[in-house]
Amino acid sequence: MEERKQRALLSSADQRLDADVADRLVAGCREALRAVHAHIDAARTVASTVRAEVSLAKTGITP
Repeated sequence: MEERKQRALLSSADQRLDADVADRLVAGCREALRAVHAHIDAARTVASTVRAEVSLAKTGITP
């Protein structure tokens, strides 16, 4: 009886470790996605600024 109980404890500990590792992997992926979104937002800002400068250049006005 005791041996079966110990096996169950070890098995559940292994499963818990696997779940914790999976949680950390998911958290890492989410953080990577946040970083990509930040880069996309920065690129949008730069693109908008470039468009505004090109528009001003066409009018002959210098900033």
